Amino acid sequence: MVSIEKEPIPSAGLAVIDEEERILIVAKHHFKVETDDGSVHLTKGFPKGGVDNTDKNHRDAAIRETLEETGAHIGQVFIPRRKALVTYTNYKIDKNGELDLRQPKQIKLFGAYTTQKKFIPPDREKHPYASLVQLEKFANHVKNPHDREAFEAIAEALLEMRKEVRKALKKNKMTM
Repeated sequence: MVSIEKEPIPSAGLAVIDEEERILIVAKHHFKVETDDGSVHLTKGFPKGGVDNTDKNHRDAAIRETLEETGAHIGQVFIPRRKALVTYTNYKIDKNGELDLRQPKQIKLFGAYTTQKKFIPPDREKHPYASLVQLEKFANHVKNPHDREAFEAIAEALLEMRKEVRKALKKNKMTM
């Protein structure tokens, strides 16, 4: 068993939901997992990464990482809550598809809603693995158990947040 000796790396991510209850996911092209049948799958999950010195806070890091990993501004994005929906510990997945317990990451995952109808990264060659998947199929696409647990913890909150934003947008349109 590997002992964890390092402090967790401060990290942040964004769980983006759209009008059709789809979630934005990215595949990490540098982390390929070979299954028993010999097929190769890319590890997938929320856009997320480390907080760096250019970020004012975790929320800014989540936005920056989403833009970096998808290559696209995702329409009008609304992040109605200042606090993360969930904070969890995750680990890198090594080249063999195993969790690398030597370096934990503490991830603050924020919720966001986008009004964009279609998601197309501007440079598919540079960012070919960003896509939207139906909420109920998220677990089929994401194999990292920590990302799956985080998603299960926030799924209802994402749907509620989506309702709140839609209601606020409708109210603002009516008063304009």
